[in-house]
Amino acid sequence: MKTLSKISSLFLATSMVITLVSCVTPPTTVPQGAGTEKASITGTMTMKDGTPAKNKLTVLIQHANDTTNDIKYVTTKDQGEYSFTSVPAGDYRVAFDVSPQAQREKGEKVFYDPATDTSKFYNWVSTNKFSYDGKSGATFQVPAFNVEWNADLRPFRDTDEFSADKVEFSWSEAYKADHYQINIKDTLNNTVFTKNDIKELKYTWDGKKTDGTQVTSGVYYYSIGVYFKVDENVKASIMSAGSALAKFKIK
Repeated sequence: MKTLSKISSLFLATSMVITLVSCVTPPTTVPQGAGTEKASITGTMTMKDGTPAKNKLTVLIQHANDTTNDIKYVTTKDQGEYSFTSVPAGDYRVAFDVSPQAQREKGEKVFYDPATDTSKFYNWVSTNKFSYDGKSGATFQVPAFNVEWNADLRPFRDTDEFSADKVEFSWSEAYKADHYQINIKDTLNNTVFTKNDIKELKYTWDGKKTDGTQVTSGVYYYSIGVYFKVDENVKASIMSAGSALAKFKIK
């Protein structure tokens, strides 16, 4: 009987451990010795010439458990400065977005238009991912970054027509860019073709999809990604940016 009692007690204790472990949420990446009270992440957004970029949407993006989420929004002040306060420890990126907060939250497409800010600024700019310790009273300073880009995308309207075997794209130089990427999608948001490591300010597409088949007639969208050389010794350095969506038509 004593033996049975010991076995029952051991089973009960083991069951409690299993239950407790199964209820624990996997932790996010948090630096050792991190705190959580009233710490902040600050920085400045500028134009290409270094003047302040004011009233611009700034987003704090959290990386946790293989997902990313917008967790805070602020707009830059008169000197282009922004501040995210009371930020807990974790892994983050800071991003600029040309669209209003409501449009970003809804995930609505942003189209290139020479008459709007989409032709004067990047559609988005992002730092690389960085770890932040969240220590009480501490301030993490993000290096200042430029958000201005007069992309001058060609083509950009659904009335700009091309034959299926030759579509010519061009854009203007982005400040301190290392290379570019073109990403072409159909109107259902399916990726049709992507080309990386473009060093020139133009690209001629033969109309073939990534799988080698020829595209059909219709309207398509494309965007230009901009990539910068990242200094691995600088936390939160600017990694990439991109244009708004531009349109073109295959005959």
